[in-house]
Amino acid sequence: RLAPTLVTRGNLNNDLGVPMMLLELRAEHQYAVMELGASHQGEIDYTSNLVQPHVAGIINIGTAHLGEFGGRDGICRAKSEIYSHISETSIVPAEDDYAEQIRAAVKTEKTLSFGQGGDVYATDVELHPQSATFTLNTPQGTITVNLPFAGEHNVQNATAAVAFSLAIGISLDDIVAGLEQAVGAKGRLNFIPHKDFLFIDDTYNANPSSMRAAAEVLAQQQGIRVMVTGDIGELGSSAAIEHYKLGRDLVSVKGINFVVAVGEFAPAAQEGARSTQYGKKMQAFLNQEQALPFLIDLIETHHPQPMSFLFKGSRFTHMETLMAALMEKL
Repeated sequence: RLAPTLVTRGNLNNDLGVPMMLLELRAEHQYAVMELGASHQGEIDYTSNLVQPHVAGIINIGTAHLGEFGGRDGICRAKSEIYSHISETSIVPAEDDYAEQIRAAVKTEKTLSFGQGGDVYATDVELHPQSATFTLNTPQGTITVNLPFAGEHNVQNATAAVAFSLAIGISLDDIVAGLEQAVGAKGRLNFIPHKDFLFIDDTYNANPSSMRAAAEVLAQQQGIRVMVTGDIGELGSSAAIEHYKLGRDLVSVKGINFVVAVGEFAPAAQEGARSTQYGKKMQAFLNQEQALPFLIDLIETHHPQPMSFLFKGSRFTHMETLMAALMEKL
């Protein structure tokens, strides 16, 4: 709240959305925070040329849009296009497995890195069920942060936000105040207590990395922990194997009692689950209508024990519909 700021709304981050957001810039805006996304090579080159950022960078390479880019090397190349259009400071992740390739794309003299081994990093991290506490280490000093978001991944996101903010000259005290007052976006790890249950709405979108991160957050919650997953889109020819690996990994997360997979690739996830000793944790359904009675039975079986549910899937799966249907039945 330091100054009038334009921020990307929703997911207006592609070759159409970015120009739409730029058209909203007004003389009174002192800052603009723009998200640039890509579903093909050359898109970030085009949008970052329009934006002409003073400061820009990559948070991580991740696994989103795997299909369009034919693998993570392609994702790295596409995201790294941003570094050709920065006038002041390039932000880079210090501990990404593509850190070397990312650094090779940097063109500016000034860089600021975040994550372990970087300029901005977290130590003494304590993960709580719905928040996190850590010591923030920066070139401007060290300070304790009480972050109102759960999960190790959000601590990493916070250190990235600090690097971007320091690079545009915002003071450390103002940055920490901003982090501690931040409010989550709808459908991104929103905690909703309902009757005797906790519902975690993480339905905004999903990719393989964010699914795994969400599972770790659920594992921190109380009682019987149930993860309800929809299909992940945009994985191309690797969709079946990625869902298989996801099923295998989700049931193996310590503290998760049940995983309910819904959608076309739910059987692939279940196969992955069955490749482990925890196969019985996974139930697969082709659609939400089939999954709902199972979830109701699960509640009836375990009542009155406390239960925590996390719902997550790619945007097109509309997992919030299943969550709302279950909440209505309680």
